Amino acid sequence: MSAVKRAARKPSRRAGQKENFPSVIVNDEGVVTHRIVPVEEYEALVALEKSSGPSEDFIREAAAILTSKKTKWHDANDILPEIIENGIASLRKRQGVTQSELGRRLGVPQSRVSRMERNEDALTLRVLKRLAKALATSK
Repeated sequence: MSAVKRAARKPSRRAGQKENFPSVIVNDEGVVTHRIVPVEEYEALVALEKSSGPSEDFIREAAAILTSKKTKWHDANDILPEIIENGIASLRKRQGVTQSELGRRLGVPQSRVSRMERNEDALTLRVLKRLAKALATSK
C-alpha cells in the first residue's frame, strides 16, 4: 500500500490568524486523491446534492413517456406460462424468429439464446422482461 503524501501550505503563525492546513492529499504518483474543505462548505455541498433531484425537463419527459398512448408495455407474465410449459424455443419458433434474431433483439449472442433454451443459463427477471419485449405477445 502506498504512503500518502500531504501537499500543504506553510503554516501561518501570525497572531489572530488560523493555521493553514493541507488542502489536498496526493498519492505517490502525484495524483490528488482528496480535497479538504471547511465543514460549512462540505455541509452546503451535501445539502445541495440532497435537494437537487432530477431536472424538471427530465421529469416532464419521463411523464410524457409514461402517459403516452404510443408507449408499448410488455408484461413478462404474458410469456412466462408458455416458457414454463413449453420452453423459450417453442415460443420463439411459433413466432418464426431464429436464435440469431432473438439474440440480436436481446442484445446477447446466439450461443446465449441456445443455452437459455436448453436451461443451461438461469432466466432472471431482467431477462424475462427483455424476452417479453423481444417476443412481444398479447392475449
